[in-house]
Amino acid sequence: MDTQTIDKFRLTGARLEKAVIPLAELMAADILQKEFDSHLWVKFDQGYYVPKYELIVGDPEKESFPTSSWHTQWKGFETNGISEMIATELYDNNKELCPFIKNSMTLGNNSSAYIGYYISYGTVSYIHIDSGRKSSYSGDTNVLKIPYVTMGKKEFMERIFNGKWQLEDPEILAKFKPADGDKIIAGRIKELGVPRSEVEKFLAKTSYGGEKLDALIEDVLTADEHRAGIERYDRKCVEDVNLGHWELWDNENGGVEVPLEKKLVARNPLADIRRDGLVGIDFGTKSTIVSFQDGSDAIKLHRVGMGQLSKKVRASDYENPTVIEFIDIMSFMKDYGSPVLKTSQYLTRHTTA
Repeated sequence: MDTQTIDKFRLTGARLEKAVIPLAELMAADILQKEFDSHLWVKFDQGYYVPKYELIVGDPEKESFPTSSWHTQWKGFETNGISEMIATELYDNNKELCPFIKNSMTLGNNSSAYIGYYISYGTVSYIHIDSGRKSSYSGDTNVLKIPYVTMGKKEFMERIFNGKWQLEDPEILAKFKPADGDKIIAGRIKELGVPRSEVEKFLAKTSYGGEKLDALIEDVLTADEHRAGIERYDRKCVEDVNLGHWELWDNENGGVEVPLEKKLVARNPLADIRRDGLVGIDFGTKSTIVSFQDGSDAIKLHRVGMGQLSKKVRASDYENPTVIEFIDIMSFMKDYGSPVLKTSQYLTRHTTA
């Protein structure tokens, strides 16, 4: 059987990693989001985040905040006041969870410390740390002016994922920090890990269609272009039952099989081997020439001087300069013999000139 239609494709090597990493990021984001929602306060390197109210609160243990004037800016963000209801929940009803109180930090200029917050019409009121008593007065020099910034969960998560901010919450880090070899770091998240087996299990149920299928097909059609500089194959080779593509033929073990929404045509590479053929290669000091016999007595030359085989034949196509220029020899040595080898790692033939 030379060709066969397939409704599944096995992702291995670089293709598998390319699919796993973003999926792991999504899964980590989902897990992290649920964990965030179970915490009133989430500690990170710039302060604290309160997911319930989508609020960033400055950390008075890391920064020195004034007691004489209110913040209008904090680390480039515009600050806001918080309502009496939020202040009461954070600093009174749940004060045992407040890191400022839990850490027995001295706030303000004396032991009768207050935390300030805004309420309607610009009236400034305060909540007393020890008693929870609310008061409103003009003599506020002993009130610590902690900055508050409104930030949605999505924006906050993106800053964690792209590495701009780092999580420091010990409970969350202890739960999600990678512990063994079956973990994968999701993108640039250094603190969080998702079991790779879970990612691959989810990936195997992810149907490839639409843009995702088009991207996979394009990757298949340009595989030899990246490896050896051979021009991109026509799309009909993955759709015509009389053609097919070697890249789609499943002859590997491991990896993850993903379902395809549209059937493609795979071609058995063994079907194109001429067992009665011969190939001769002349490695000259200046140029290399390749000749072959395809089962007949006729000896033919093979074009090795260029990758665009659909173009008109030129004499120079048969003589390839005997030279290799390595652009990235370390990655070349690592990938040599694998499907991920790319011509961006090395140059041969006329392109070295």
